Amino acid sequence: MDKTKTFRVDRYALMPPPDIMDEFLGNYYLIKAEIRNQKPIQWRRVVVHSMQSFSALHQTLLQAFGLENNHLAAFHEYARSKTDLICEATQAYGIFNPALFLLDVIEDQEGYKLHYMYNYEQPLELILTVEKVVKQQSDISNRLAMSSRN
Repeated sequence: MDKTKTFRVDRYALMPPPDIMDEFLGNYYLIKAEIRNQKPIQWRRVVVHSMQSFSALHQTLLQAFGLENNHLAAFHEYARSKTDLICEATQAYGIFNPALFLLDVIEDQEGYKLHYMYNYEQPLELILTVEKVVKQQSDISNRLAMSSRN
Protein backbone atom coordinates (compact mmCIF):
# COMPACT_ATOMS: atom_id res chain seq x y z
CA MET A 1 0.00 0.00 0.00
CA ASP A 2 1.38 3.40 -0.98
CA LYS A 3 1.74 5.76 1.99
CA THR A 4 2.10 8.89 -0.14
CA LYS A 5 0.03 11.73 1.24
CA THR A 6 -2.20 13.66 -1.11
CA PHE A 7 -3.81 17.02 -0.56
CA ARG A 8 -5.64 19.65 -2.55
CA VAL A 9 -3.57 22.62 -3.58
CA ASP A 10 -4.85 26.06 -4.42
CA ARG A 11 -3.52 26.61 -7.94
CA TYR A 12 -2.25 30.05 -6.91
CA ALA A 13 -0.54 28.87 -3.73
CA LEU A 14 3.17 28.17 -3.57
CA MET A 15 2.98 26.11 -0.39
CA PRO A 16 1.06 23.07 0.82
CA PRO A 17 -1.89 23.78 3.12
CA PRO A 18 -0.85 24.99 6.61
CA ASP A 19 -2.44 22.02 8.39
CA ILE A 20 0.14 19.67 6.86
CA MET A 21 3.06 22.13 6.77
CA ASP A 22 4.71 20.42 9.80
CA GLU A 23 5.58 17.44 7.62
CA PHE A 24 7.66 19.60 5.27
CA LEU A 25 10.96 21.33 5.65
CA GLY A 26 10.89 24.32 7.94
CA ASN A 27 9.86 25.57 11.34
CA TYR A 28 7.29 27.89 12.85
CA TYR A 29 8.22 31.32 14.15
CA LEU A 30 6.51 33.11 17.02
CA ILE A 31 7.01 36.76 16.11
CA LYS A 32 6.30 39.73 18.36
CA ALA A 33 5.29 42.81 16.34
CA GLU A 34 5.59 46.05 18.32
CA ILE A 35 4.54 49.46 17.04
CA ARG A 36 7.61 51.67 17.05
CA ASN A 37 7.65 55.02 18.86
CA GLN A 38 4.12 54.89 20.22
CA LYS A 39 2.77 55.40 23.71
CA PRO A 40 1.06 53.42 25.08
CA ILE A 41 2.99 50.43 23.76
CA GLN A 42 0.95 48.25 21.38
CA TRP A 43 2.04 44.85 20.16
CA ARG A 44 0.78 41.57 18.75
CA ARG A 45 2.20 38.08 18.48
CA VAL A 46 1.78 36.11 15.29
CA VAL A 47 2.78 32.61 14.22
CA VAL A 48 4.13 32.06 10.70
CA HIS A 49 5.90 29.20 8.94
CA SER A 50 9.50 29.69 7.83
CA MET A 51 8.61 28.62 4.28
CA GLN A 52 5.97 31.34 3.92
CA SER A 53 6.74 34.45 1.91
CA PHE A 54 7.15 37.99 3.15
CA SER A 55 3.85 38.68 1.36
CA ALA A 56 2.19 36.14 3.69
CA LEU A 57 3.82 37.77 6.74
CA HIS A 58 2.56 41.15 5.49
CA GLN A 59 -0.99 39.75 5.25
CA THR A 60 -0.72 38.27 8.76
CA LEU A 61 0.44 41.61 10.20
CA LEU A 62 -2.38 43.49 8.47
CA GLN A 63 -4.90 41.09 9.96
CA ALA A 64 -3.34 41.26 13.44
CA PHE A 65 -3.45 45.07 13.50
CA GLY A 66 -6.81 45.39 11.70
CA LEU A 67 -5.41 47.18 8.65
CA GLU A 68 -6.50 47.10 5.02
CA ASN A 69 -4.16 46.03 2.24
CA ASN A 70 -4.18 49.28 0.28
CA HIS A 71 -0.77 50.88 0.94
CA LEU A 72 2.84 50.21 0.08
CA ALA A 73 4.98 48.36 2.62
CA ALA A 74 8.55 47.17 3.07
CA PHE A 75 10.73 44.99 5.29
CA HIS A 76 14.21 46.18 6.30
CA GLU A 77 17.09 44.86 8.38
CA TYR A 78 16.53 46.18 11.90
CA ALA A 79 20.06 47.40 12.66
CA ARG A 80 20.00 49.98 9.88
CA SER A 81 16.23 50.09 9.53
CA LYS A 82 15.66 52.15 6.40
CA THR A 83 18.93 51.52 4.55
CA ASP A 84 19.13 47.73 4.20
CA LEU A 85 16.01 46.80 2.28
CA ILE A 86 15.00 43.13 2.36
CA CYS A 87 11.93 43.39 0.14
CA GLU A 88 9.18 45.86 -0.68
CA ALA A 89 5.76 45.99 -2.24
CA THR A 90 6.22 47.86 -5.50
CA GLN A 91 2.46 48.25 -5.77
CA ALA A 92 -0.28 48.35 -3.19
CA TYR A 93 -1.91 45.04 -2.31
CA GLY A 94 1.19 43.30 -0.98
CA ILE A 95 3.10 41.79 -3.88
CA PHE A 96 6.66 41.88 -2.57
CA ASN A 97 9.82 42.00 -4.62
CA PRO A 98 12.04 40.08 -4.39
CA ALA A 99 9.77 37.15 -3.55
CA LEU A 100 11.63 35.67 -0.57
CA PHE A 101 10.69 33.04 1.97
CA LEU A 102 11.11 34.02 5.62
CA LEU A 103 13.76 31.29 5.99
CA ASP A 104 15.88 33.02 3.32
CA VAL A 105 16.42 35.93 5.72
CA ILE A 106 15.66 34.83 9.29
CA GLU A 107 17.50 31.47 9.13
CA ASP A 108 15.75 30.14 12.27
CA GLN A 109 17.40 32.68 14.58
CA GLU A 110 15.61 33.45 17.84
CA GLY A 111 16.07 37.11 18.67
CA TYR A 112 16.34 38.12 15.00
CA LYS A 113 14.75 41.53 14.36
CA LEU A 114 13.20 43.12 11.31
CA HIS A 115 11.79 46.57 10.64
CA TYR A 116 8.42 46.73 8.84
CA MET A 117 6.92 49.90 7.41
CA TYR A 118 3.35 50.20 6.14
CA ASN A 119 1.89 53.30 4.43
CA TYR A 120 4.69 55.74 3.70
CA GLU A 121 2.44 58.83 3.90
CA GLN A 122 1.29 58.14 7.48
CA PRO A 123 3.74 55.39 8.39
CA LEU A 124 3.06 52.56 10.75
CA GLU A 125 6.45 51.21 11.77
CA LEU A 126 6.81 47.86 13.49
CA ILE A 127 9.76 46.12 15.07
CA LEU A 128 9.42 42.37 14.49
CA THR A 129 11.28 40.04 16.84
CA VAL A 130 11.49 36.25 16.43
CA GLU A 131 10.76 35.10 19.98
CA LYS A 132 10.58 31.36 19.39
CA VAL A 133 11.46 28.83 16.68
CA VAL A 134 9.67 25.45 16.89
CA LYS A 135 9.19 22.45 14.63
CA GLN A 136 5.43 22.10 15.14
CA GLN A 137 2.83 24.80 15.58
CA SER A 138 1.36 22.87 18.51
CA ASP A 139 4.59 23.66 20.44
CA ILE A 140 3.38 27.28 20.67
CA SER A 141 0.65 28.13 23.13
CA ASN A 142 -2.78 28.68 21.61
CA ARG A 143 -3.06 31.81 23.73
CA LEU A 144 -1.25 34.51 21.80
CA ALA A 145 -1.29 37.76 23.71
CA MET A 146 -2.19 41.15 22.28
CA SER A 147 -1.40 44.24 24.26
CA SER A 148 -2.42 47.84 24.42
CA ARG A 149 -0.97 48.75 27.78
CA ASN A 150 0.43 51.88 29.39
